[in-house]
Amino acid sequence: MPPTRNSFKDADSPLTQALAETREITLSYEHQVFSFEFAALDYTAPAKNRYAYKMENFNRDWQQVGTSRTATYTNLNPGRYVFRVKAANNDGVWNEEGAGIQIIITPPWWKTWWAYAFYMIAGVAALVGFIKRREYALRKRTRALEAAVVERTAQVRSQNERLEAQAHKLQELDHLKSNFFANLSHEFRTPLTLILGPAEQELDKAPEETSKRNLQLIKRNAQRLLRLINQLLDLSRLESGKAQLQAAPHELVEFLKGLTMSFASLAERKRIALQFHSQAEKLLVYFDQDKLEKVFYNLLSNAFKFTPEGGEVEVGLGLSAEG
Repeated sequence: MPPTRNSFKDADSPLTQALAETREITLSYEHQVFSFEFAALDYTAPAKNRYAYKMENFNRDWQQVGTSRTATYTNLNPGRYVFRVKAANNDGVWNEEGAGIQIIITPPWWKTWWAYAFYMIAGVAALVGFIKRREYALRKRTRALEAAVVERTAQVRSQNERLEAQAHKLQELDHLKSNFFANLSHEFRTPLTLILGPAEQELDKAPEETSKRNLQLIKRNAQRLLRLINQLLDLSRLESGKAQLQAAPHELVEFLKGLTMSFASLAERKRIALQFHSQAEKLLVYFDQDKLEKVFYNLLSNAFKFTPEGGEVEVGLGLSAEG
C-alpha cells in the first residue's frame, strides 16, 4: 500500500526520502497534529476497499475506519510508536501483513536526558548549598550560645566571689562580736565578784532586818547579773562550737523550788500570787543545772512579764507514768 503522494520535498517536511522507502520518521514534540493518508493496491473496485489501522504503544485494538483512507493523531507523548495499516478488497479479504512505519516523537529540551541530568545536578547542588547554610547557621548559633554560656559563667563566678567575700566579712564580724562579748563579759565578772563578796559579809553582820533585806536584794540582783554575764559567755562558746552539756545527778524538786522562790520579791512588788507544788517530795534526775536554770528563768521572766497585777503564776512538777 504505497502512499498516494510524497511530500518529502516540502521545506518543512520531516521526510528525507519517499514515504515508500522510509522505515522511520522522527517528529518534534511541536508536531502536535499529524495525519497519514493511505491506499490499497487493489484497483478492481477501489471504492469498496476497507481499511483498519492502529498506533502501537497508543492504540490497543485495530481501528476499523471502513473506506476512509486517513488517520490523524494529536498530542502524542514523546516516545517510540509503530503505525500499522491494513486493507481488505471488495471481496472482504484482509491483507494481514499490511504496512507499518516507526514513529519517533522527540521530547522538548527540558525533558531530555541531559536536561534531567542538569536538574539532578542542580538539585544536588541546591541540597548541598542548603546543608552548608544550615551547618553555618548552626555553627553560628553554637558559637553564640557558647559565648553566652561563657559570659554567664563569668557573671556567676563573679557573683559567687562577691558572696564569698561578703560571707567572709560576716564571719569576721561575727568573730569580732563573739570576742567582744567574751571580753566584755570577763570584764564584768570581776567587779560583780568583788561586789558579791562584801555584800555577803555585810549580810552576815547586819543586825537589822531591813538592812538584811536590802543586802539580800543586792545579792540576788548581783547574782542574777552574774548569771546573765555567764550566759553571754555561754553564747560565745555556743557560737564557737565549744559549749557542752554538763549533766549530773541533782535533786530536781528543791532546785526548781529555789529558782521559783527567787522571784518571790518580784511577785510581791507586782502583787502576783506565786505558787510552787510538786507531786514528789524529792526527785533525783540527771540534768545540767546551768542550762536548766537559764531555761527556767526565761520561762518565769516571761510569765511575770505577761501576767497582769493581781494575777497568779503557778509552777507545778508532775510525774508521768510510762505505759
